[in-house]
Amino acid sequence: MIRLLLVDYGEVISTPLPENTITDLAALADRPRAIFLDRYWQHRSAYDLGQPPAEYWSEVLGRDLSRSPQVVDRLTDINLNGWLRPNPLTLPTLLRRVRRTGIQLALLSNAPEPTAGASLSASPQQPP
Repeated sequence: MIRLLLVDYGEVISTPLPENTITDLAALADRPRAIFLDRYWQHRSAYDLGQPPAEYWSEVLGRDLSRSPQVVDRLTDINLNGWLRPNPLTLPTLLRRVRRTGIQLALLSNAPEPTAGASLSASPQQPP
């Protein structure tokens, strides 16, 4: 008997990062979209493991942003807002299943701290 359903956050509870978010981030970074996206994922593991946002974005942009907190904050906010979109295909289904069966739903994710903190404080929409 299933008592606990363990799910990931990114691309399960949330939608994949929207194209317009990637475009906005690349524009703010002043990098071609393809190059930006490669660097975004190339350096993502350390960020997901707890690397501070300023260090992550410095690596992605290839320049020191320690004296540019406004740029770091803007990149972090745009990125965060892109990941905070509930997945309309999975989240309502998961919540209905939990209510119907009484199993517990648990979240296990490698999301970076800004995303983890925001996703925990967000209240999901109730499914019909």
